[in-house]
Amino acid sequence: MTNEEIIRWFIDSPFYHKDHEPFNKAIKALEQPEIIRCEECRHYRTCEIFGKKITLCKRREYDALSVEPDDFCSYAERKKENDVV
Repeated sequence: MTNEEIIRWFIDSPFYHKDHEPFNKAIKALEQPEIIRCEECRHYRTCEIFGKKITLCKRREYDALSVEPDDFCSYAERKKENDVV
């Protein structure tokens, strides 16, 4: 089921009432945007400096930010098949 189908199921449920807090919390959670971790992002890069592996975000062209693979941010874009790493 997609998030939209689950939300529709909640709303169509005979037990749903707009003031029912557990239903409203569940619907709010489903409406949250998908989180894309750095390692899944098209801006994520790895390099080696003095024999040490470094992971970077190259979202901005003029500099890089050190990140961890499981970090995330609001600028993330999921990698596409043809993206060069």
